[in-house]
Amino acid sequence: MKSIKSVMICISLCLFLVGCKDTNEIKEEVTEMTEEELYDIYYLKEAPEATDNHDLSEVIKIAVVKNEHSQDETIAIDVENDGIYINPSSSSLGIRAAKGMKKIDDMDQVIDILEKYNVQDWKEDYTTEDPASYQDGVGWNVWIQYTDGTVQSSKGSGSGLARITPDGFADFFNELATFVEERLEDDETK
Repeated sequence: MKSIKSVMICISLCLFLVGCKDTNEIKEEVTEMTEEELYDIYYLKEAPEATDNHDLSEVIKIAVVKNEHSQDETIAIDVENDGIYINPSSSSLGIRAAKGMKKIDDMDQVIDILEKYNVQDWKEDYTTEDPASYQDGVGWNVWIQYTDGTVQSSKGSGSGLARITPDGFADFFNELATFVEERLEDDETK
């Protein structure tokens, strides 16, 4: 009886140690991003989380995704390189930008929008409902990447957008979307 109990304890301990080893390997893979990957918007969601407060002058990339009525709207901006990504989409790792980027010359307005809506002060998660309590939900995410490669993010998901967003989110999204649309339209009208 004692030997069976000892064998069971040993097996449990071995399984626990193997599980811990796998978890550590996954963490090592994530932290071993190359410099190129760290600053590539395609890997934005894999970048390390910002733990310090950053000044708006340190913002290098912004991505916003809003899903409402089964439709994703994605905005992606490379502040550092003065560009707006054309028709970006969200992926599991970050933002896909297959159509490239358009250079603009008034990027300071993007920083003004972030400041106007106090985006850096938003909570990390505005979700208030259990995902099992609704079927066709809505959601949003904002990622801000800084010069040190870290990313600050905010998000929310639920059954109604107004219930899962910070004050001013709709105005923030609309103002940023208008900014992007106006600059991308410039090329279409020429």
